[in-house]
Amino acid sequence: MENNRSPKINVGGASIVVIFCVLCLSIFSILALLSANSEKKLALKSASAVENYYMADVSCAKVAQTVADLYLSGAADKDIEEYVYSVFGSVGRSADGISVSYSWKVDEQQEIFVDLSLLDKEVRVNAWQARYVGDWEIDDSIEVWDGLFLEDMFGEE
Repeated sequence: MENNRSPKINVGGASIVVIFCVLCLSIFSILALLSANSEKKLALKSASAVENYYMADVSCAKVAQTVADLYLSGAADKDIEEYVYSVFGSVGRSADGISVSYSWKVDEQQEIFVDLSLLDKEVRVNAWQARYVGDWEIDDSIEVWDGLFLEDMFGEE
């Protein structure tokens, strides 16, 4: 008897591998899209924070330059005081000269603090720093072991 069977092609295993590869690539592409989206949000938030910081820094520098110009031009101390009070700063006097301090808000949690000394026709920067001014909340939700259960286990001797 003659065998007239046509050869069989088994495509079941190859189809499963192709479906698995397509599924893996789809999942990885979705994860890459989500990761890129979260990185974009973080980059925008970081750029906004840096922009706010440098805008406040430039504002502080303009105030410092104006105070220095007023002082070096020989303006009366009263004029310097009025200008500093207009930017919510404070002026102190000592035997050596005048001390000017002010702060500029960066955001809800940070400000730039500036302290200047005006003496002998010279302007010195004593402090120029970013400070945290947000509300500080202590997290005491974690219970810390106080060692008392050892006395309960072994009893007092």
